[in-house]
Amino acid sequence: MIIFLVLDDVRNPVNAESFLGGFDWFDPGTVIIITSRDKHALLQCRVSEIYEVKKLDDEEALKLFSASAFGKVLPENAYQKVSEMVVKYANGNAKALSCYGAKLKGKTPEEMEAEFLKHKRSPPSDIVELFKSSYDELSDNEKNIFLDIACFFSGKSVEHVDQALQGRGLFVSIGIQYLSEKSLVTKTGDRVEMHELIQDVARKILDQEVENGKGHRLCGAHCIQHLLEFKETKSNENVEGISPDVAGLNIFVNPVSLSDTHSIQPLQEDEKKNSNGKRKIVLEEIESISLDVTGLNFVVNPEAFQTMCNLRLLKVYSSGPEQHPGLGLQKGLVSLPP
Repeated sequence: MIIFLVLDDVRNPVNAESFLGGFDWFDPGTVIIITSRDKHALLQCRVSEIYEVKKLDDEEALKLFSASAFGKVLPENAYQKVSEMVVKYANGNAKALSCYGAKLKGKTPEEMEAEFLKHKRSPPSDIVELFKSSYDELSDNEKNIFLDIACFFSGKSVEHVDQALQGRGLFVSIGIQYLSEKSLVTKTGDRVEMHELIQDVARKILDQEVENGKGHRLCGAHCIQHLLEFKETKSNENVEGISPDVAGLNIFVNPVSLSDTHSIQPLQEDEKKNSNGKRKIVLEEIESISLDVTGLNFVVNPEAFQTMCNLRLLKVYSSGPEQHPGLGLQKGLVSLPP
């Protein structure tokens, strides 16, 4: 029997073979096309040739977004800037371009930009589902590596990630390879990268975990603020890493309060010193901290980290905050490749 058959979005090759009754049942001349976001699944299906669907180039992407948002081939000049922002962010993903086009339709340029930035911070459900189905199929090992890369390590070398995650019981190299096969990360030379759109989806997942009191990683100022303002201190007990962009949140870190009361305190714009309402956080559980304090008058003092007995990674990105000379001698810290 000769047939032409298309199996779309195959995730489990065993199910595909069971449906067909075995790939060897069909006569010569039969054509079976299988689509999947998982390259490994295609290999397990014993396909004779793999064709990787290329992402849209900028010109094609702009036309698709314009058709969805404006019903035109190209946007008007007033909408050119925001259209290019969306195109760059979607990274050639046709589904994302169509989704954002539909959500931004009928707005002024200013309204469109504001709405886009809002959705960028908290991706809409149809964008999240675009990647979450792949995330849900990951093992715990790959899920942890995926979230750690999104929060801490995009653009870093595989060696860097491997060393940073030592002691967590994670199989980093094989996990990154599997994530690459599922198109969740890309490897460029010895570095692992995650596109901004996927990172934002990952951070949405992390936000949901924190809101449910299950978060192990804190990414972004809004996520940090949620934890610091949470009424139940038990939600802080599982924190393993913090990576805030503190430019979006005013935080006063008091070395004395950190070492004596294990507290971190957010301040309002007009506050200059500590006030009441401290929120507890179990600092002994934190393994990694990444702070972006560029442009801020921020003093890094090793006393602030004395109680963090499990802290192994401390990175401070800045234009030159004052740092205590003993900071690099913090017990337990490891030197990582760039």
